Amino acid sequence: MNKLLTLILFFNLCISYSVSSQCQNGDTCIVVDSNCLDFSQYPVISELITAGVQGGVPDNLPVIATINNTDNIQTAIDNSTGDGVIILTAGIYPISSTIYMKSNIVLRGESAELVIIQSTIKSTWEQGKKNTIEFNNVSNSGIENLTILYQVIGYEPIDKLDWLDGGWCGDCFQNDPHGLDDLYVRQVSINNSSNNCWIDSCRILKSGTDPILLAGNHNTLRNNYIDRCYNKGGSGNGYYDIRGDYNLIYNET
Repeated sequence: MNKLLTLILFFNLCISYSVSSQCQNGDTCIVVDSNCLDFSQYPVISELITAGVQGGVPDNLPVIATINNTDNIQTAIDNSTGDGVIILTAGIYPISSTIYMKSNIVLRGESAELVIIQSTIKSTWEQGKKNTIEFNNVSNSGIENLTILYQVIGYEPIDKLDWLDGGWCGDCFQNDPHGLDDLYVRQVSINNSSNNCWIDSCRILKSGTDPILLAGNHNTLRNNYIDRCYNKGGSGNGYYDIRGDYNLIYNET
């Protein structure tokens, strides 16, 4: 048995769940029994058990506001006077400028399928990549249970129709599809000064370029569904871009 497999088995045996039927990796209810871990033989375990939001993604935050798609998301974030969850009710939320998250604030959709943040932000390569949602120097903040859709009216990403045939699709893996040069927009960015943030059970669809940039520390990304992208060419476009330290990435599709 190789060391990695042994490490995983030891690690799984040393995890207990306070609510076993509902607990998942990254939750507050996961407890690691350090007494049963062999740190001398597998010292990396002491590092692995610290990955993700420290103490787990909180599940008991109060609801501080409920908004609908006639309200402005950024205004709701900026005007929040307490720490907790802003509920987005079902609907399409069109945005044309970056949503900046705030420490101790969570955006939670009523339904991942029915709550759609529809971004039409534009940026060229020369202007630099912009973001639909940005975690900039924030902590204890998250987005949950919603869809982030990049909308380009009249155009779709150029996709390979059959991934099983083994052929190369040169048109698929290029930047500026359809001659559109202003689609350098990420869906979510967690910058290197942000920590203890999370993206949970979201759908990230038809990104302009990278669906995610993860550069901070002790963040949790889990249960997200990511599909399609316009710019899939060179210079680092179309990436689930993982940087940072001590981040937990779990059950991503």
